[in-house]
Amino acid sequence: MKPRVACVGTGLIGKGWASVFMAGGLDVAVFDSKAGAAEKSLGPIRETARFIMESGLAPSKSMGRLSAPATMREAVEGRAYVQESVFESYAVKKKVFKEVSALNPEAAIASSTSSLSITEIQRSAKDPARCLSAHPLNPVYLVPVVEMVGGRQTSKETMEEARDLMKKVGKVPVMLNFEVPGHILDRLQAVIWREALDLVARGVADPAEIDKAMASGLGPRWAALGPFLRAHLAGGEGGLGYYFEHIEPSHYHIWKDTRTWKRAPARAKRKALESLGELTAGRSYGEMVRKRDELLLKLIRDAESGR
Repeated sequence: MKPRVACVGTGLIGKGWASVFMAGGLDVAVFDSKAGAAEKSLGPIRETARFIMESGLAPSKSMGRLSAPATMREAVEGRAYVQESVFESYAVKKKVFKEVSALNPEAAIASSTSSLSITEIQRSAKDPARCLSAHPLNPVYLVPVVEMVGGRQTSKETMEEARDLMKKVGKVPVMLNFEVPGHILDRLQAVIWREALDLVARGVADPAEIDKAMASGLGPRWAALGPFLRAHLAGGEGGLGYYFEHIEPSHYHIWKDTRTWKRAPARAKRKALESLGELTAGRSYGEMVRKRDELLLKLIRDAESGR
């Protein structure tokens, strides 16, 4: 029997998680401390779950049930797994973990946090061994990856249970050996974002040109392989060893020219904001989301057909 799960927090990430679990055939309860928020989220969650099903991405043949109980107790009692997706704040997340673990000590509780320490968060829980971090990428319902890591007190059994659950609902778990701020993906994104802003601040290129370079250059390649396999293939028959010896030195002059500032320059932010008209081309937020989802869905289908 598939486990019953709960999602605490019904913002963009929380609704995404709920739709993934629902499309995975699980019985999902959603709760939000903001009055009326959980009930308001039910329609969008069902719509997204149907989108997952109709797109052929769901691992289940039928959708699970969805409910929005009036209290936290009703939402989490009897649930095997609880996904927290509230505001990115230690105080707020610790409050949720404390309350959930008191109401349901047996549940595995996972945080969607992108940068906070699960070791710190789990200290508020009744049983820290049942706590972990499960960080998705937006949109949760289309990007398969979920970064998973335990805190210092997390048990091996909890990590294995959570990993298996993610596989059942069609996610691709990436397991970290220990936690670092930003996990893997946000660290890589942060470095790229800093370099993109720096190129804008130095006047090397406009934001629209940088976006074009990424979307038409690195983006398609990164959809097929990661940095290590890319380097291995770039080394030809000699592979990664050849790359380290003969190609990596060409990066040295780039690395020497790379800035290491810790706060984005105001001029880069200003230029980025000024370029929004060109970047969005007059499209609404909803139009851009739909276009993004269409492209992601095509990439996923193409990747699956090539396996």
